[in-house]
Amino acid sequence: MENLLPVLNMDLLQEKANEAAMKGALAAIEDYYTGYESPFKKAIRDQIISKESGNLRIDLPDVVSLLNDALAKEMDIIANKAVSKTFVPLVSELISRTPKQIKFSEFLAEFGRVHQIEDIDSCSCYLKEDEYHGWINLELSFEGERYCITLHKDWDSRNKTTPLRRILSMPHEYTMSQKMNVSLDGGATLELPMVKSVFEDRFLKYIANLILNDTLIEMDCDDFEESMFFNY
Repeated sequence: MENLLPVLNMDLLQEKANEAAMKGALAAIEDYYTGYESPFKKAIRDQIISKESGNLRIDLPDVVSLLNDALAKEMDIIANKAVSKTFVPLVSELISRTPKQIKFSEFLAEFGRVHQIEDIDSCSCYLKEDEYHGWINLELSFEGERYCITLHKDWDSRNKTTPLRRILSMPHEYTMSQKMNVSLDGGATLELPMVKSVFEDRFLKYIANLILNDTLIEMDCDDFEESMFFNY
């Protein structure tokens, strides 16, 4: 009996090889952008934390020119998903809603919660009203961390015995006229306070959130109290 030699369809094999190569390339790209140890996600976070200005620019690897059109389109989809999963949650955390009015005691309690303060003597709160302008200069400190904040009078409650206050700008030592602009549908632009470390300092994020929501502050105390702590 003559040896039976298989006849291979080389065109079909080439087609399957191309499909497998495409799947492998897509898997590698998706892992690069969205994987657990994704260099892309790490680069975005590092840029957000270290950026000295509000013009955030994300540099994607120059691999598009090496891929065919179909793969390039798939890579764009994956990259866009990676941006939405990595960058958008950080911004969403910054602009999450807060109450329209809070008490100053709640503000101080948040400072204690963020820094996990257990000893009231380890932190300080200094308030001084400007005799000419009427705003209050506030200085909070804890173990080398220092925040100098201005509490402005609310115009609508200016004639009250204790007018409400609001924060109009980031703490003085972090204010460098830096903004981050996020483009929205319809051509609108959302301007966010963007300063170095605002994403890694939870209390700065809290202050930025109060500014964005134009939250009013009721001055119900003037210093830290023991009851503000140990509730974390």
